[in-house]
Amino acid sequence: MLDSAADALAAASLVAAHLPGGASADPVYGPDGRIPALPADFTPLAIRAVDRILAPASELCDLWGETSDAEEWTRTVTTLRGVLTRAAG
Repeated sequence: MLDSAADALAAASLVAAHLPGGASADPVYGPDGRIPALPADFTPLAIRAVDRILAPASELCDLWGETSDAEEWTRTVTTLRGVLTRAAG
């Protein structure tokens, strides 16, 4: 489950990278090539994924909560959700 959550978060980040206010894909950890335009219906799916990742029962959220970077991680993921939500209208 943990790997799936991390993959979902990475995918949501790539969706947001195409949206106004979205951060560019990381040159080290992101894809090697250019990301093609993504269908608009990916945005609501990305929001649902981020919501599940931020939920109290999320193992990924729980593990990050145990680190010294917990606040920064939560702020980053919450910002990501904001970008996705604004684009979804």
